[in-house]
Amino acid sequence: MTDLKQLKDVPLSEIHAVFIAAFSDYDIPMDLPFWKFRNICKRRGIDLEYSMGIFIDNKFFGFKVTKEFSCYQLSCESIRSALPNYTEVKKLALSGNR
Repeated sequence: MTDLKQLKDVPLSEIHAVFIAAFSDYDIPMDLPFWKFRNICKRRGIDLEYSMGIFIDNKFFGFKVTKEFSCYQLSCESIRSALPNYTEVKKLALSGNR
């Protein structure tokens, strides 16, 4: 079963692991330590309350993290990613307006 869930209860370390795995099929290796990923999220104002993850049979496959801005609680895209070899999951995770 495929579910979209808020990421507020998912540890940032798990989000980082999916982020790194998503780039594992790229020609240029992604080597972003957790502490740098955490700093990027802080600097961009990531709010996991407004971020969504894709779960298939309760396994975390992809995400779109966002940040809150203005008094209207609008969100804008900050980082999005999905595990390689899951084309349909990637389409879900990477779809949306920019």
